Amino acid sequence: MQDLNDLTNDNFAVNIYHNFFDCDFVNYEQSNSLLVLHQNIRSLRQNFGLLVANLNALTRKPDLLFVSETWIFSSEVNEFHIPGYDFLHTSKETYRAGGVGVFAKNILHCRAISCSLDSAGGIKVSYSLGSKMFNFICFYKLHSCPSSQFITELETLLRRNQSSNLILLGDFNLDLLANCENTDNYCALLARYRFYSFLNEPTRPTSGSCLDHILGRFENAQNSYDCFNVDSSITDHCLTGLIFNCPIKHSNDSNTAAKNFTRTDYAKLNEFLRYENWENVYSMNDVSLAYANFINTLKNYIDLSQTTIRPKTNLIKKLKPWISDSLAKRIDLKNKLGRKLSKHPNNLSLKQRFKNLASDIKREIPKIKDEYYRSKFMNCSGDLKKQ
Repeated sequence: MQDLNDLTNDNFAVNIYHNFFDCDFVNYEQSNSLLVLHQNIRSLRQNFGLLVANLNALTRKPDLLFVSETWIFSSEVNEFHIPGYDFLHTSKETYRAGGVGVFAKNILHCRAISCSLDSAGGIKVSYSLGSKMFNFICFYKLHSCPSSQFITELETLLRRNQSSNLILLGDFNLDLLANCENTDNYCALLARYRFYSFLNEPTRPTSGSCLDHILGRFENAQNSYDCFNVDSSITDHCLTGLIFNCPIKHSNDSNTAAKNFTRTDYAKLNEFLRYENWENVYSMNDVSLAYANFINTLKNYIDLSQTTIRPKTNLIKKLKPWISDSLAKRIDLKNKLGRKLSKHPNNLSLKQRFKNLASDIKREIPKIKDEYYRSKFMNCSGDLKKQ
């Protein structure tokens, strides 16, 4: 079987992370990078709350969050809202178990079009980074269609899309780790069109298969890429993703970035001034020098009395009002256990604790949402307008 990594001419470093908190780039707001994630959601109706709760736990929110196997129709799109994002979606109205979509930060002003094949649902998103255009195509290959059909249709699509900066991602339902003819043909096709495979390890731990792919073809190799393959416990597919570490700021992002400000402790300033004898002012015969000394001394005490405050931004606010503090703490604990588990994968006790907590959270979220909205309706006291 051909190895896509061996067939690429691009020389760049790829760091694989199995927990978000192992990577510095997702622990603070980094405006000069692009974070792109994909999650097989296997019913957005059922798992939307769990997706949002896990997203809420990240300090650094993704710029593009692709979801596959959404199982929703176009009439339902408006029901799935995340603050700060536009939801773009495409699906086959006659095929329930499919559908792909993307939650794109609304400050990015992305363009999205349907890019579906007979064998797969697809959505194409275009985004400009500086003077370069990057295109992302997310696929969900239908189970009912043979892989050979998908490979043929994908080749036709790639022949029409010759852009240099093209990223393919999603659930391809084709195991990159399998030793079979379809995998060989698929890898040969991608190598022929100069794609690099960022993930070559199991993305569906229960089967040990690599079904969720991230493939890139770039005009120029970047310095490095951080790639994610994280057990999010949303479905039996890992949350996968890529971060572009490029020194280019998003357009219009500067207007929304939080700015530091200073706070003056006037009690401390008064203490400084109370014990100042102003000798460097009174000893001056030149009034201009005396005034300059007075101003410099005052400024020095003001500086000593000030602290720099970084305000909380929307990135750390709750994405949904029903996300309680206790739920957020439990998700944070789950993430910490996941981090330990990524470092000690053979610790069966730790693995069981992680699975049990992830299962509990998954069961609790619908109840927490129901209780929150039931309480809201109860507080309306029969006021139909409020309801």
